[in-house]
Amino acid sequence: SMIRFNKILLIIILIALIPILAVCSKNKKTYSLIDTEWEVVSITSPNIHSFLKSPISYHVNFQKDNIFNIRLDVNSCGSTYRIDGDNNISIDPLACTKICCDKQFADTLINILKDVKSYKIAGENLELFATYKIINLSKVNKDNFETREGKIRIFLCSRGCYQYLISLPSTSGDSLF
Repeated sequence: SMIRFNKILLIIILIALIPILAVCSKNKKTYSLIDTEWEVVSITSPNIHSFLKSPISYHVNFQKDNIFNIRLDVNSCGSTYRIDGDNNISIDPLACTKICCDKQFADTLINILKDVKSYKIAGENLELFATYKIINLSKVNKDNFETREGKIRIFLCSRGCYQYLISLPSTSGDSLF
């Protein structure tokens, strides 16, 4: 009778744990690289001896149709990409506009993108691995705009995403809304 009671108690505990385990597994967000947008955070080396923080918001898009694009300071670049096997990626040579001068960070970023061989997604972070360098990115939420430091950044997406930075007038405490 005591053994039967212990078995019933064990079954009740297991049944009670199933919803908890299901919720825990649903809370882990995993992203595919395809049809995603990421913001460049930094460029590091595998041993973290060199670290370059992104001076502005550079957005990278991996579209469904294997189209890759990136918006730099002034110019933008496009290409195609291929994912082969487990986290192996290749980005074809980039074609970039030459409107004006981008920051040195953008030039470095473009040179490293040519050499990317693999990637790793951990939650809302992406690492693109090239020889001797890692590009660190964070997932961009699909909100249409964000505000930061008296500026509004608007993202317009249609076959590529474009961002516009608009400075807000000083309101001296007055509300714009």
